Amino acid sequence: MVKMMYLDQVLMSLASLKVNGDLEELNEIATYLPYRLSRKFKMTPDFWAWIKTLTNTKRFKLYTNICCGIQIVEKFFAFNLNKLIAKVCGYKRNKIKNNDYTSRVHYELKENWNWFQKQLSKAYYSGFAFHLACWQYYTLPETYNPFLKRVLRKIMINYCEKENYLCRLLLGDKTVTWLEINSYEPREGFRWEAYLDGSWSNYFNEKSEEWKKKNLKWNQMDKDCLLTMWLKIKKIDSI
Repeated sequence: MVKMMYLDQVLMSLASLKVNGDLEELNEIATYLPYRLSRKFKMTPDFWAWIKTLTNTKRFKLYTNICCGIQIVEKFFAFNLNKLIAKVCGYKRNKIKNNDYTSRVHYELKENWNWFQKQLSKAYYSGFAFHLACWQYYTLPETYNPFLKRVLRKIMINYCEKENYLCRLLLGDKTVTWLEINSYEPREGFRWEAYLDGSWSNYFNEKSEEWKKKNLKWNQMDKDCLLTMWLKIKKIDSI
């Protein structure tokens, strides 16, 4: 988990530069970013290939295929293992709406788990990792859409929760509607990096209604991010 959090910071920093169009700075950082990110952490092969696609390299097609190929294998095993773990641990996908989910869904499941279920739940491919993978997919070269990239998208979009509007947008799902976007209510946590199947609490609806009325007005990163990407993608589509 610590390693994933560290890669999260690097990945989202680079992705934000790509999304905001700071390509000169992105190229400079990505070009000289070492494979060993620190004494403790090294890039994974697919992460390395993805970073190469962010540079001004002429071999971006090769790196795109390497990144997508490795992730296809990873996601195939991860998603199928998740389906098995979900049955054992009682996770239910696409059953609870964004605005209805609370942390109690997770805690009530966990309270009834035996030792085996608790250990098995640790192997679950998390919504946190899925969210990062969606940003990686979105920031791959727009002008190159090879077979492996299309296969990766299909695998991910088929696994993506219907209520995860941000990840659906990042994966190029054109069926996300303005009504869905506009009716979403901000959460205390960053909603898009968690599944709503009970696998992680993510501290949704932990605060009192009084606290929400006072503070959520100024704490809407999840909805602001969603609106920003919706408008950005729609603007690109209209060109």
